[in-house]
Amino acid sequence: MQNLLEFIRDNLNPTKAQILSKALKNSHNENFFNFVMENINIICTWLNSLEFKENYLNSAYPPLINPDFIDTDSSRYCAELAWDLNLPLPKHYKFIYISPHGASTAAFLRYLNEGCNVLCFRLLLMMLRKILHPLYVFK
Repeated sequence: MQNLLEFIRDNLNPTKAQILSKALKNSHNENFFNFVMENINIICTWLNSLEFKENYLNSAYPPLINPDFIDTDSSRYCAELAWDLNLPLPKHYKFIYISPHGASTAAFLRYLNEGCNVLCFRLLLMMLRKILHPLYVFK
């Protein structure tokens, strides 16, 4: 851990080091920590790039790796990792619709699918459990 901190101090200015340390502090995902350890050179190169400075430095949640060069849909734990890396949604997603049970969700999604020719997917309860578990205990 000490070597990681020294590497960050040597390769990032304080603002960019703060971005990385904030992401590490906010995550409780072991896969994310492993990803950072294995890809610290790539992360530092990205944070020091001109593209990052121009497009993401002043963003509330700047991505820790270049979102144009990663396929977030191919990983089995991509949702959590993408969240921790502050990756934006893939460009083919136009919006996310989340609704509680019993709010005519099925009718609305059917309308979008059939009436507006918009492809929609319903989130499974298993996926929501990971996101909402700290807020709600499922029975």
